[in-house]
Amino acid sequence: MKNTVLAIAAALALGGCATQPSPAVDPGATQAWRKVSQSEKVYAVYINEPGGAKAGDVVSLRMVYVFMPGEVFNEDEKEVAFQDYHAVSINCATSQVRLGRRTGHQKDGKVFLDEERKAFEDISETSPIEDAANARCRNAYWVDNDRVPDGPNWMDEARRHVMAGRAPERKE
Repeated sequence: MKNTVLAIAAALALGGCATQPSPAVDPGATQAWRKVSQSEKVYAVYINEPGGAKAGDVVSLRMVYVFMPGEVFNEDEKEVAFQDYHAVSINCATSQVRLGRRTGHQKDGKVFLDEERKAFEDISETSPIEDAANARCRNAYWVDNDRVPDGPNWMDEARRHVMAGRAPERKE
């Protein structure tokens, strides 16, 4: 069986949906996308650069899971192309995250998931969210310097990067 529902399970290590919108968060400008995590030729996680300015202990960013063609399917057996976390807030001091709005997009461009998470929650160890937090809070990356310039076809280029390389061993 293909990685059915992996789009939901792998991308989310945190609790359920919120019913009210989260406070406005500016994820900052995007000039490039930096890979912060990769699952062996299934998906990679990119954050926007330069991203949002740090406000005290909190940093904001946009995070996108880019799925490889033919690998991940939603509950309706439709192929998943990407999931976009539009405005993530990470508290570097407490190791917590507020994911904000998340949309999941099928290969055909249709949205199959649209939810909001407004509460700060603990970041799961060894998760892609922890990788994003380490990158923004500590400038620590376990994936080699892998950037894709922003533009209309950046995800296609990101997929080529995922297919070209192996997922690195996690440095503890």
